[in-house]
Amino acid sequence: MSGPLTGKRVLDLTWGISGPLATMLMADYGADVIRIEAPDGDPFSVHPGYVVWNRGKRGMTLDLRKPEGLATFKRLLPTVDALVESFQPGVADRLGIGYETLHEQFPRLVYTSISAYGQQGTDRDRPGYDGLVQARLGMQHDQVGFRDGPIYVGWAMPSYSTAFLALIGTLTAIYVRLSTGRGQHVDTSLRDGALAMLTMWWSQAEKGQERFATPIWVKKLLVELFECSDGEWLHLHTGAQGAYDRFVVGIDMPHLTDQPQTEEMWIGMFETATNWFKSHTREEALAMLLRQDIPSLPVNPPGGALRDPQSQVMKFVETVHDPRLGDIDEIGLSVRFEKTPGEIRSSAPDPSQHTDDVLTEAGLSSDEIEKLRQSSTIR
Repeated sequence: MSGPLTGKRVLDLTWGISGPLATMLMADYGADVIRIEAPDGDPFSVHPGYVVWNRGKRGMTLDLRKPEGLATFKRLLPTVDALVESFQPGVADRLGIGYETLHEQFPRLVYTSISAYGQQGTDRDRPGYDGLVQARLGMQHDQVGFRDGPIYVGWAMPSYSTAFLALIGTLTAIYVRLSTGRGQHVDTSLRDGALAMLTMWWSQAEKGQERFATPIWVKKLLVELFECSDGEWLHLHTGAQGAYDRFVVGIDMPHLTDQPQTEEMWIGMFETATNWFKSHTREEALAMLLRQDIPSLPVNPPGGALRDPQSQVMKFVETVHDPRLGDIDEIGLSVRFEKTPGEIRSSAPDPSQHTDDVLTEAGLSSDEIEKLRQSSTIR
C-alpha cells in the first residue's frame, strides 16, 4: 500500500528517541528508510521503544570510522533524499559526513541534525538527555509530586516533540527542493522541542501569574480529578460554554447558576462535588456527566486507552508481528490520508538484515560486499 512519501529514500543515522521516531513516521507513510548502525550495535536497543520506533525500516550495519566504510556510505547517497543524524555536534564532521562536506558533493541532499542544545553556542558540546533539558528549562520546578521540591517529569516530552520538529523540518526542506533544486541543513534540538511545547507555560512564567491568573471561582471553571465510591477516578473539565452551570445542576446545587459566584460559594460547591462523587460509582458519575453534556472521561491505567472501543474503531492501535517478541500492540498511524494512507510494513529489522540488499542496490558487487564483511566494516 503506497503512502504520501512513497519514492522517497531516507538514511537514518540516529539513536535515542527523537530521530528514530521521526524516521519511523516517514517509513509509516511510504519512505524507504535505511537505518544504519555501527557493527557493535546501538546502545539504545535495550529500550522497549526501540522495536516500535524502528518499525518499517530496512536495517544495515556500516562502520563509518573506517575509510572503506566512509567510501561505501557515500555510494549510498546519490539516490537518497534526506539524511537524519543525531550525533553530538562535531562528530559527523570528524567522521567525514558533516553537512558542509556532503552538501558540496550531493547538493540535493536534505541533511537534518538533532542535538541536545543546537549546533552552536557554549552548550553545543554538552551531552543532553531529556531529564537534563527538563531541569534546564524549569519543567521540573513546579511539578506536583509526593515530596516538596523539583520532580522529574516521567515522560520524554522534549524527545517526542523534537521528533515532530525533525519530521516537519525534513519534509519542508524536501518540499522547498522542488522549486530550488537544492537541499539544505535542518537543525533542531531537544531544547527546541521542549520550548515548542511550553509556549503557554512560558508566557505565564515570563509575565507573571498575576498578569494571567483569574481566580477559578470567578471563571466558573472546574478542572479536577474526582475519586468515586468504587475507588475509580475520573477527570472532569467544565471548559465548554455553560458546562459549569450544567454540572452544579447535576450535583443538586442549581442555585449556583443564577447569581454571581463568590469564593465561599466555590468552596461549598467543591465540598459537595467531592462528596457526590464519593457516593456514586464511576459508571454512575459518568452517566450523569454525559446526560449533562459535561466533558469527562475515566482515568485509565497506563495502556488502558490502547484497548478501549474508540482505539479499535479508529485504528489508534495496530498489532504488529515481531519475529523475536511475537505480536505487539503499537500506536497506529496518527494521520489518515484518503488516497495514500500508508501502513506499518514490518516490525523493526535486525541491525544487519538488509545490508546486502542496500549495498547491491547501490551498485556494489558480491565480492565488494564480502570484502567489507571480512574487514568488519559491515556485519
